[in-house]
Amino acid sequence: MNNGPLRHFSQEQLESIKKEKHNFESLLGIALAVLDAMPRNVTMVCGPITSGGLGSVGKNLEHFARVIAALDARGENVFTQLPFEAPMKRVKDTDGYYMGDNHLLEAFYLPLFRSGYVIRLSFIWGWASSYGTRWEHDRGTELGLDLRYLKERIEFLQPGESPFI
Repeated sequence: MNNGPLRHFSQEQLESIKKEKHNFESLLGIALAVLDAMPRNVTMVCGPITSGGLGSVGKNLEHFARVIAALDARGENVFTQLPFEAPMKRVKDTDGYYMGDNHLLEAFYLPLFRSGYVIRLSFIWGWASSYGTRWEHDRGTELGLDLRYLKERIEFLQPGESPFI
């Protein structure tokens, strides 16, 4: 059974992610271990989650999952950050730890982008409506990552049709 992009995670890693509630750095360690075991030329999807997009976190996460699955089905080596979303929310809700929205971006996403594992950032249609995704775009540009822009509703494209604008 393939399990889409979750096939790159061990059961132990998924369990560790679910239990984490203290800091982004612990989640980063797990993410880097997953990336280390993946085939090279990794793509990450960037798009609205907590701000912008379809107007709610739930709708944005569902759309994110569909886009990640569609890219994975097209043969992209996609690292999915979706298993980390619930623990990230718990960390944000922890008194005394969370230090603002940029802390998540700088403590988790920036080290992933700098790791050398992620070579491509693929931006969901409408990405610019999100502060965090604009931040990711700026960091990707600064780091010289391959930036790609996805067509709207890529999950409905024909098999040979490029998902990129």
